[in-house]
Amino acid sequence: MSKEILFPILAYLLGSISFAHIIAKTKGVSLRETGSGNLGTANVFTNVGKIYGVMVCLCDILKAVIPMFLLKIVGGSDFLIAVTGLSAIIGHDFPIYFKFKGGKGFGTSLGVIGFLSPITLCIAAFSSVITIFFTNYPTLGLLIFLVLTPISFVILRVDFAIFLVVCAVLLLLMAKAIPNFKLFFRGGERKIWV
Repeated sequence: MSKEILFPILAYLLGSISFAHIIAKTKGVSLRETGSGNLGTANVFTNVGKIYGVMVCLCDILKAVIPMFLLKIVGGSDFLIAVTGLSAIIGHDFPIYFKFKGGKGFGTSLGVIGFLSPITLCIAAFSSVITIFFTNYPTLGLLIFLVLTPISFVILRVDFAIFLVVCAVLLLLMAKAIPNFKLFFRGGERKIWV
């Protein structure tokens, strides 16, 4: 099987592993029956513990970075590397092991964007963190991230095909976060630090 097919498939299968579910289970928490019911970092962060939420986020980042890094080692094209990262996100969002019901894919998306352009990740993530720090609203931080990431890629003049994959990543992330945006704009989102 050629790497053009093999790596995206492997990335999807790796992305489908829910570290949120695994880590929460070790603490006796069933995420499907807790909080938002979502198999993601935010639910772990809120209902299992902050340190466990960080652990899940790091694992979700690695789900994308590992297959992308391995593909780079064997000489995969930049476009195929980007597609492989997107496949990992799709696996996280729609995991085959959990009836295609997964998380929102923020951590995995961070891994993909960071691997493709560390500068872009630093700009967008730093701006998001600053926004969340001063406003206490994570959804507002996500909105800043969604706006600044494509702008940064355009400024850095990345390959257009890779830019399209990044746009697909961001659209998928935005689609999964629609409930969060609705809650935020209705004024119903809880502040995270107060």
